[in-house]
Formats: sequence, structure tokens, C-alpha cells
Amino acid sequence: MKVYGTRRPCPRCNGQKMTKHPANPREVQICCTCDGLGSISEQQSLWLKAGADLKQFRIEHGLHLKDFAGMLHIKECDLTDMEYGRKQPISMDELLVIL
Repeated sequence: MKVYGTRRPCPRCNGQKMTKHPANPREVQICCTCDGLGSISEQQSLWLKAGADLKQFRIEHGLHLKDFAGMLHIKECDLTDMEYGRKQPISMDELLVIL
């Protein structure tokens, strides 16, 4: 992976490049937010914030991942990637137009 532009420490691994495995906290794994780089781009930082807002919206409205993805006409895995900043999320403006 090529790295361009301003970078900041990964908020998930705090720049350590590794995180605890969610199913077995005694094991560690490469951080899936920064792909083991220890830092994220300015753009990905913005995606993380927008994705967290998207997830909060979904939860506040009592929508399950599968149902919300269906309403947006996208795959569940794409919605998950948006919520965790791995893919450009739908903006709140776009969301309000769709819903």
C-alpha cells in the first residue's frame, strides 16, 4: 500500500500496528483499520468520523445492519466497511434523500 499526504496515528491501535483479536483477547492481529501501518490518512480519518455518525444514526433509529443495508440498496459488508471507515460512507445529506 502506498502512503501519500498527511498521516495521523491510527485510533484503533494507537500506532502500535496490532490489536487484540475480538474473539480471543489473548491473541493479537494486524490492525484492520490501518492495515498494520500504525497510521491512517486524513481522508480515512474523515471516513471514520462519518462512518461512526452513520452507525449512530442506524442504531438510534433501531435499524439492524441487514435492514439498513437493504434500505440503502447496498451489501451488508459494504455498510460495515462504511461504518468502520474502510470505505467512503454515504453522507448524511445523501442518506436523508434516500430515506
